Amino acid sequence: MNTNNKNVKNNKPNNENKNVVAWLNEGMGKANKSNIPKNKRVFILPDITNNGKIKHVWDRRFLNGMIEEQEVGFDRIVPNNETFFTSPLTRKKFSKNNIKAYPPTNATKNIIRAHIRSRALEAEVNKMNGDKNILGNIKIGIQAGEITTKKQLQELEIIYQSTGSAMFMSRHKYYKAYIEGKFKPYHIKFMKDAPIVVSELYNLRLTLNARMGNKTIPLYKLSSATTKYLSWFEKYMGAGSNVAYNIERFTAHTLRKIVFNGNINDSIKNSTMKEITMLKNKNLRNKLSQYYKWHERAKKDARNFKSNT
Repeated sequence: MNTNNKNVKNNKPNNENKNVVAWLNEGMGKANKSNIPKNKRVFILPDITNNGKIKHVWDRRFLNGMIEEQEVGFDRIVPNNETFFTSPLTRKKFSKNNIKAYPPTNATKNIIRAHIRSRALEAEVNKMNGDKNILGNIKIGIQAGEITTKKQLQELEIIYQSTGSAMFMSRHKYYKAYIEGKFKPYHIKFMKDAPIVVSELYNLRLTLNARMGNKTIPLYKLSSATTKYLSWFEKYMGAGSNVAYNIERFTAHTLRKIVFNGNINDSIKNSTMKEITMLKNKNLRNKLSQYYKWHERAKKDARNFKSNT
């Protein structure tokens, strides 16, 4: 008996085929599977359903012709990863890289699973309140595979709520720093525990008005000890503060000096300490009087951070 099965035809049905509702030929007309050569059968990744089913299989020659026509019309060669083209059936944007051979290989099935996860994350981004351009850039990060978990998304939202446009500004790039792992758990805890303090120090809408935005030590360069010290002042900030408004403003102004990436001259240092000694709240007075020591420490930590990265 011949036990060599190398040339035996595999008659096992392809389960993906039962999900296909339309086979589209070279002219975008409906066809049978047999009308499309095996090596020309493709699908568009963004067109898959939320549960990963492939509903439409195309003849690659039609999609190639559509792409060529648009590139000629726009007089440019579109990069492979740019979501420039629109699916004729679903109207969803896709890139050249989004065209995948059908039936999908195991590697493509992994891509499909990742794509479905990214859709769920993009839906979470849609629930966020914020600048459309910034949220759009977060979506691009999801599509690029930089953001793959809901936890990452939640932490990025915390950073965005704390720093505002510093997320993507060229001088700050907090999004890039987060993706590179520069934000540690204690930085996230700092933003959760002391959101008003963090905003006073790092939200550019506030710090640029105070002429500090361009000279502030990046949040991710602060040590754990510094973030704990700064967090202590949260009770004196915002609507729930038990100090007068002018004291709250003075406290915020002094805390900004801690993360000031420059030298504080003797005149400012002396005048600040003089005001601190006049504070009636003993706890606030004692804690705030340490500001210059923490300013020097924050600058040292920032220098060490730079030399270690």
